[in-house]
Amino acid sequence: MTHCSGGSGRPFRTLARLGCAFAALAAICCASWRGLAASRPEELLLRAPDLTGPLAEVFPAVSRPEEPVKKLIFARINRDRAVERLFPVAWDEAASRVADEFCAQQVREASRGHFLMDGIPPYARTG
Repeated sequence: MTHCSGGSGRPFRTLARLGCAFAALAAICCASWRGLAASRPEELLLRAPDLTGPLAEVFPAVSRPEEPVKKLIFARINRDRAVERLFPVAWDEAASRVADEFCAQQVREASRGHFLMDGIPPYARTG
């Protein structure tokens, strides 16, 4: 009987040992993860946004971004949309301010994703 390894079968045994070691490591990691997930209480609670000031939904005034990076990204977005034969998007300075504050808060909290630790859901952010 001949083996693909040249007759000794050693590479296959080494591969089998590596596979077993990987499977054991994966099982330990999964068990640890389940334990951590079960023991961590939920820390994020949703709350309503501050509605003490009036809110109005209006189309933004025609404007352009002032910051160089925003200006380049905005131009790229509309250039890509033009290639796809889509209408350009309008710049919304108020939405930009909300996004800037959101990013700054994420940096302060060292969080990521769509939710901040203040519990206000993404669709309820206003500026």
